Amino acid sequence: MTDHDLSDLLHADADRVAVPPAPAAAVLAEGRRLRRRSHVTRAAAVGAGVAGMAAVTALALVLAHPSPTAKAPELAVAVTPDPAGWAVAQGSTVHLGSGKVVDVPGTVKAMYYTSAGVMVRTGRTAYTEGDSTSNYFVLSGDGKVRDFSLSLGDKKPGTDPSLPYLAYSVKGDDSDWELVLRDVRTGEVATRVRYDGAFTWGGWNAPPTALSGDFAYVGVDDATLRINWRTGTVEKAKGLSPSRMPTVMGGNELVEEQPPVTNGKVQDEDAKVTVTDRVLDAESGRLLRSIEVTGTVASTPWPQLSADGRHVLLTPWRMCTEGGDCTYETPYADVVSVTTGDRRPFRIGDGTFGWSPDGRLLLVHDTKVDSCDADTGECVSTPVTLDGTGPLRVSGNDNES
Repeated sequence: MTDHDLSDLLHADADRVAVPPAPAAAVLAEGRRLRRRSHVTRAAAVGAGVAGMAAVTALALVLAHPSPTAKAPELAVAVTPDPAGWAVAQGSTVHLGSGKVVDVPGTVKAMYYTSAGVMVRTGRTAYTEGDSTSNYFVLSGDGKVRDFSLSLGDKKPGTDPSLPYLAYSVKGDDSDWELVLRDVRTGEVATRVRYDGAFTWGGWNAPPTALSGDFAYVGVDDATLRINWRTGTVEKAKGLSPSRMPTVMGGNELVEEQPPVTNGKVQDEDAKVTVTDRVLDAESGRLLRSIEVTGTVASTPWPQLSADGRHVLLTPWRMCTEGGDCTYETPYADVVSVTTGDRRPFRIGDGTFGWSPDGRLLLVHDTKVDSCDADTGECVSTPVTLDGTGPLRVSGNDNES
């Protein structure tokens, strides 16, 4: 049996285990730290979260190494995201918000929003770990598929729906790193910015990256760095702890509070808890909204920031039987406005969900995708036929691991 065969069997078995998904960035980071390539519970990240908060007070200065090309006048300006620029994939088939249906080589693992179309990552399986054969394709709304001819290996890149760039980090000279912005329209590197920082915590082969407007955010051991890729300025992001995976959307970052601990141990998983998740302005560190979430240690609703950073979806945990039947603890999920704090419930049933590039909630069913205004609840339906095999991938979600 090969490593790939073993990985596929483990994934198939994991899909039948009755455990909730592990989508939270903090959980993902801790799972990477421990090299666990399996489902990870929220509780696994508590130690890392506590340690990270303690370390944030002792951050060292990080030296910036701007690249001369960072001020190049040809760098693209931001544009308004396309409301119909979303996608839902199953296997090799991708349903676009424009109504087009296209097939791509390989199985879709993850999708990323850019102003030039949806970028899809494909490979042997629908999972991002354990598969070095990943490739990237860009899908425009008219159904054209462009081979991006890029293999990043085990990296967590970032994109912004208003920009035509894929941002990621590569090893530079000596101990330096380089932030790379590659133009998805041409495949060419648009700019590079050098930065320093040890990276031992995550398990990727380079610091994980998020892209939002003029800034890229990277998670190194001693800081979350904020890099102005237009000017080359590198500084510590205010209010964001070190050794974490950045998830900045629309200039905002979601900081998820971990369940309480007593004497270094997590409370009983059935204990009732209320945690406070925070949405911060990623540039200034200013608190924009505190969101109280009530549940149990094992099943506190998971918060997810919308693609434009203006709303937070609080999704219930999903449980699966050995036969593969999955249901949420409740068929409803609340959407919270970052601006007003108002909450609106949406019926998600047993389907899945995502976000459109401009921040509309996507509710995916077997025969349609509802694109819903997160404030008013009004939805527009697009017909789809989802009758294939394998897990769904919905744009607006982070399927990196």
